[in-house]
Amino acid sequence: MTSADLVYQILKVIEQGKEPKFQEMGINKNDFHAVIEQIDEAGLASNLVIRRGGQGNPILMVQANGSRLTPAGRNFIAEYESRVK
Repeated sequence: MTSADLVYQILKVIEQGKEPKFQEMGINKNDFHAVIEQIDEAGLASNLVIRRGGQGNPILMVQANGSRLTPAGRNFIAEYESRVK
């Protein structure tokens, strides 16, 4: 599965008003954290919480409860779905 596929799957969960969880998506925790960080840095969703053990340290926890898609996130979904069809 590519990074774009994971980003899409996570954004679709957020679009449904749910909190994405790595266990339900069938991916490991580190990959999930990396994709959430990509989504946050790209501005595809708001209200994402990323906690580290200190600057430059690995991610310890992410929380996406209550997050929402940004216009860029909605555009990502639309473009992804137009390529898949």
